[in-house]
Amino acid sequence: MSALGTLYAEGWGVTRDRSAAKLWYEKAAALGDTGAMQKIATLFEKGTGKAGAKR
Repeated sequence: MSALGTLYAEGWGVTRDRSAAKLWYEKAAALGDTGAMQKIATLFEKGTGKAGAKR
């Protein structure tokens, strides 16, 4: 699931969609994936993990 998040976050093979990336990272994090938890934190740090972000 975290890998799907990365595909969406980077736009690899799909249209870049940070909202979809966050959704997949959250699903992975809910199952205990600490890497996904870190990626969610990075989205928030960059300002892309919240609604209305323009980055």
